Amino acid sequence: MPAGWFNEGYRNDDDPPQRPLSFLDARALTQRMYDAGQLLCGTAEQVHDQLAGTASLYGEGDLDWLISESWTQSMPFPDWDAVQRYQLETYAQQVMPAFR
Repeated sequence: MPAGWFNEGYRNDDDPPQRPLSFLDARALTQRMYDAGQLLCGTAEQVHDQLAGTASLYGEGDLDWLISESWTQSMPFPDWDAVQRYQLETYAQQVMPAFR
């Protein structure tokens, strides 16, 4: 995966000193984002658990907003709109109610 300045936000102390930081592939970058707590993924229960730590950082657990961004270029689905709709519905019905 080409190096890019976007990657610098995910630099660890043990990464090589060359800049900009480069990852082996998109999967390695995605894993680094997940490890940094900046990517929520998994089952509804797993996403809830990941989000619980973030929600408790602000306003004594009162999460005001969450930005959703879809990386469609990495999804091999013929009907991406249906997949995204399913993901948002699952989030709205199974994850977010716990934070109200």
